[in-house]
Amino acid sequence: MKLKVALVRRHRLIFFSTIYVVYIVVLFVRCELSDSTSAGHNLVRVVAPLLELGFVGLMCALCLRRAQQGARFAWLALGSVIAGAATSVYFVQTASLYLSNNFITVLALRNTESASFVNSPSLRGLGIITVVGFVIFVYGMVCASASGEGFTQSRSKKWLIASLCGLVVFNLWLLALQRKGSNLEAAFWQVPIASLAHSAFVGWFGHETLGDSQVIDAKGGRCFSYPRRDNSVGESYPFQKTSIYTGALPFAPVGSVGRTEGPNVIVIFTEGISAQLVGIYGGVYPSLTPNIDRLASQSMRVENYFNHTAPTYRGLIGQLSSGYAYADGGGDNGWERGDNRISLGAIHRQTLPRILGLHGYDSYFFSPHVENRPFTLMLRTLGFDRVYTYESIGTGLLRGHFRTRANSGALEDQSLFAGLVEFLRQRAASRDAKPFFLATYNIGTHAFININKDGDVIYGDGSRPFLNKLHNYDVALGEFLNYFYVSRFAKNTILIFTADHAAYPDLMYREVAHKDLKPYFFDRIPLMIYDPIHRLSGTFDARGRNSLDLTPTTLHLLGVSDAPNSFLGRSLFEPRNFLLGIAAEGDTYFLTTPEGVFEQRDVPKRLKSQFDCEIHVVRRFYAAENEDRLFLPLKRLGGS
Repeated sequence: MKLKVALVRRHRLIFFSTIYVVYIVVLFVRCELSDSTSAGHNLVRVVAPLLELGFVGLMCALCLRRAQQGARFAWLALGSVIAGAATSVYFVQTASLYLSNNFITVLALRNTESASFVNSPSLRGLGIITVVGFVIFVYGMVCASASGEGFTQSRSKKWLIASLCGLVVFNLWLLALQRKGSNLEAAFWQVPIASLAHSAFVGWFGHETLGDSQVIDAKGGRCFSYPRRDNSVGESYPFQKTSIYTGALPFAPVGSVGRTEGPNVIVIFTEGISAQLVGIYGGVYPSLTPNIDRLASQSMRVENYFNHTAPTYRGLIGQLSSGYAYADGGGDNGWERGDNRISLGAIHRQTLPRILGLHGYDSYFFSPHVENRPFTLMLRTLGFDRVYTYESIGTGLLRGHFRTRANSGALEDQSLFAGLVEFLRQRAASRDAKPFFLATYNIGTHAFININKDGDVIYGDGSRPFLNKLHNYDVALGEFLNYFYVSRFAKNTILIFTADHAAYPDLMYREVAHKDLKPYFFDRIPLMIYDPIHRLSGTFDARGRNSLDLTPTTLHLLGVSDAPNSFLGRSLFEPRNFLLGIAAEGDTYFLTTPEGVFEQRDVPKRLKSQFDCEIHVVRRFYAAENEDRLFLPLKRLGGS
């Protein structure tokens, strides 16, 4: 009986105090805060959510008071909705902190397909407790409204309204503070409700358009070499040119390889890995990546090479077209939104598979995703002759002998590489002399994914999930390499190993990464080039250059020098186009240097003018993309 009376009188205090305590424990115990030693920042972290929850609590109190005065059901329902919404937000934001060290970001909202990867027993248990707590809260409200309990005489209506108004002003101010820098970690001024409200507005309702002031050239000629005017396209296509590189490849050929024999090209885009964990790049975990290291031992290893964009949609489009893509997978103008797909797919880009197609190559992409995903459509717009998907690999090439990665609906990595091996076996048996270009992308190393206990290979004692999935991927790659090295393709195929972008710095990755890891989506990524056609050096220092240069570098190795294109990058074996490495994630910009990555506000002063100028070049590129003025195809030029 005493418990019921206490619950009726103090149900709001008990309920919101519990939410607050759980949130604070996760924030300070689970998260890795780069400014955790700042007493002022920690004070803000402690006080701000108290005031945010206080506002919600007073809203519920106001609803309860009105329920006691009349229209009981309607006011109780409104109070329950307010409490339920706040509880849900605190749950998802606390869960996000638990998993990723950050509140839900605009990036996360735009990549809603990744939500299925999140599967944690701890979070499911927390969800059950949250639901039970909310039910008890509603019961307390109902009992309080019937008994007239829940308020003391000192709590006058004027006091309630004055407190509520004060908290409204404070929370509006909090909302205005939520826009933050580029760090993928929780900023000290962020609070769950205001942060999610801001991210939702920008991610779902904010129209991302580039204003005129953002595409001003700002004398870009001093920081970027624009092409000479092509009379066939004029000034309408400011990035289009006719050549890809000008200098000879600085490596001697091994021997003469006939066009009918190749060289073929295979590019392996690994989902979200950074170079720092790979053994050959100085990784500290013994035998974590023996097969990647084996490939590196027979390849040219490129060092100080960074991703130029993120996440996957931008990463693949950007690397295969040597440019920047403004739209990503989700969001107001992303590929995952159905009414955008036609307009995004209609943007003309010159790409690596298209150029190679003009030189007699077949082109293929191996994707782990199902056929009807927007991801598949995006790949087709890049000019691949055929995109192999979950269905055509699993039930086609592998005849039903495949596995699906849990919580993703995509092929797991062993099955993807098994499908690639089967494709090459069939190609070898057919004696097809036509050269091919083939690219792959896997799912098993994606952020938030855990490996399966059955059928996957764990690393060590299996206690570190990121190492498990990277090691499991390495084993899958090794099965492909075992076939490749003894096949006829080893003598006439350039094999390139890289990543679509750096590893996302979630907690799985942070617990195994270097302690000086910066919380950005940009880092050094692996690039290894196995080339039986040329005598490449063992290592090559990219000196902060990035994945803008992948396509021009590949074409340089193949000797394809002349083709209309709008590439921003240049071959790694020629002088760079951008004097500084510039990386972009939409409207957020970074500097990539041999010393590491710098976000825009931390760029050294001596480089600031050059960097700002390069930002204007990228924005001008975005504007040309938005107006479909990146590239004028041959058929529109009247060519063959």
